[in-house]
Amino acid sequence: MKLGVFAVLFSDLPFEDALDRIVDLGLDAVEIGTGCWPGDAHCKPDVLLSNAARLKAFRQAIDRRGLVISALSCHGNPLHPSARVAKRDHAVFEKTLRLAAKLDVGTVVTFSGCPGSDPSARQPSWIVTPWPPEFAEALEWQWKDEDEFEAMRTAGLFTEDEARSIRAEGEKVVERVESRGWPFNRPWPDWRPDPSWPVPRTADYWTPP
Repeated sequence: MKLGVFAVLFSDLPFEDALDRIVDLGLDAVEIGTGCWPGDAHCKPDVLLSNAARLKAFRQAIDRRGLVISALSCHGNPLHPSARVAKRDHAVFEKTLRLAAKLDVGTVVTFSGCPGSDPSARQPSWIVTPWPPEFAEALEWQWKDEDEFEAMRTAGLFTEDEARSIRAEGEKVVERVESRGWPFNRPWPDWRPDPSWPVPRTADYWTPP
């Protein structure tokens, strides 16, 4: 088992000084921020993706200290009601994915996002109870996800055929829920997985404790 730290805790230190501090603490792994709320003090995706020499130096700084990158982190809000903020945070997420591939990092940590309460909202709204009634109305609007899905389709994350397939599958799920079909036909404690399903496999890079 490896012990690691969120390197953002040492954002006040230069990158290699932060790595030395992490080694001195006896740790083995680092989770590194790439932007949005964690910041990019130690890792700027635009720089590393556009400069092979800088990318190599970044990786070597970690490797020669015997550390591994456990994850890249870019917690943001791609569902923010402000289109500017949503687009900015989603762009950081995409760049982080590309950087993770180049660094052979198998984990990217982010937030799914929090939308506003209605189409005219200016700030995110995290509804935690369906009462009073206007909260229930906001929850219903948030869970439809139509605007988010359209944004993803427009951004090219889904082809037209894939979008049609996703919508068709969604309609099947709604029909199953409304008709109380499996697995919605009995209480959750009684649920069991389909015995024909294969046993999930962990990723090759993951080392169990």
